[in-house]
Amino acid sequence: MIRALAYKGRDNARVPMSWDASPGAGFTTGTPWLDLHPLSGAVNAAAQIDDRNSVFSHYRRLIALRHAEPCVAHGAFRMLLAEHEQLYCFERSFGDTRLLVVANLSSAADVVPDLSELTAWTSAEPLIVSVPGSSPALTDPLAPWESRVFRLA
Repeated sequence: MIRALAYKGRDNARVPMSWDASPGAGFTTGTPWLDLHPLSGAVNAAAQIDDRNSVFSHYRRLIALRHAEPCVAHGAFRMLLAEHEQLYCFERSFGDTRLLVVANLSSAADVVPDLSELTAWTSAEPLIVSVPGSSPALTDPLAPWESRVFRLA
């Protein structure tokens, strides 16, 4: 039974949430069922708040875009490059606003969108890039796991 639970259970893939660098990582003052992550002192929610390049800051930018652009929540969805094995690419449109999301959902480096389907977007304004220091141009390769959001002017 124990082997089956270890195989099918989710505990082997989880650790308590690291909220801060305190001894219990802000998760508990007691002893958690699962061990804390070994990097919880440096990798935690509190450490990301003032880091412009953190996942937390990236999500803040995405949420701000959702509030600023009704297109994000209410726009029509159109899948692009549906056959591409590494890219997830779609367009949202609402009124005069068009947004494009391009994401490399692989560990492959230097993935480039097929611009034959995206010719209208070559002059689009970059809004958000997920990899700090990355080129925000649509024509430039995406790093592994990188995403970019564009607005068509």
